[in-house]
Amino acid sequence: MKKKILFGTLILGLVAFQYETNYEGKFISYHQLEKLNTSGGITSQTGAPGEQNCTGCHAGSVQDGNNGINLLTIDGTSGNTFEAGEVLTMNLTLTDATSKNGFQLVVLDENNEMAGSFTITDSQRTQLRQNNQLGRQYVTHTAAGTSSNSWNFEWNTPEEAGTYMFYLASNRTNANNGSSGDIVHLSNHTFIGEGEDNTTNVKSISKNDFSTSFNYLSELNQFKLEIENSELANITLNIIDIQGKSMFFRDLGTFTPGDHSEIIPIQETLNSGIYIATIFFNNRPVSHKFSVN
Repeated sequence: MKKKILFGTLILGLVAFQYETNYEGKFISYHQLEKLNTSGGITSQTGAPGEQNCTGCHAGSVQDGNNGINLLTIDGTSGNTFEAGEVLTMNLTLTDATSKNGFQLVVLDENNEMAGSFTITDSQRTQLRQNNQLGRQYVTHTAAGTSSNSWNFEWNTPEEAGTYMFYLASNRTNANNGSSGDIVHLSNHTFIGEGEDNTTNVKSISKNDFSTSFNYLSELNQFKLEIENSELANITLNIIDIQGKSMFFRDLGTFTPGDHSEIIPIQETLNSGIYIATIFFNNRPVSHKFSVN
């Protein structure tokens, strides 16, 4: 009997330690965690680089939210560019919502570091959470906010021009007061800060361990992607329109170190307008802005 009690205590201790390391370094019991999930999940569940997603607590499926289910806009407009240093009102809308919904999001720069900061403007339905170990700040729902499918908050943007990526996990629950049967939608949303040092229209972008060159061949309806990488990498390509809707997504697979040239045909028709091509190099995003005439 004593061995069983000690074993049970050990398991509970391990669970408590897991949640302690995941949530701001604080001890959280199982019942506290269950309550927190209703009023805003534990941090680092957005699917961003180095993070998990909501299925760590919700035994549901993960689906793509880039197909218009997770809509993130600047003040409800269709644009995704801003002047660096602005304070923006952001709106998140879940188009495939139920009677009980949840979300968590974070915004990172091209080095996967926190970009700017958030200000809560509707404390009844949204709140901030902080992961001090990762140095990341999150916006998530409150208990009252789960009855909504649309939330607003402010983003205090960085002073520097650049490409910034919102990583978003939304939870479409079945409201059964349990963790089963829920659907988690993961999405990435690119926003571009413009300023005197803006380089977002440059077609070739280099990093320390990789470089990319991107061209859209309109007459062939193809993408030409050239990659030079110094380490093994999984590479994916996501094309979004100016409203943030994903128009094309392709997992290109794993690339060995070296120079690579890829011709990627698409079946989708891109109408005239501005688009953002984001190449993910082991989850590190690099974005190219291009136009279709």
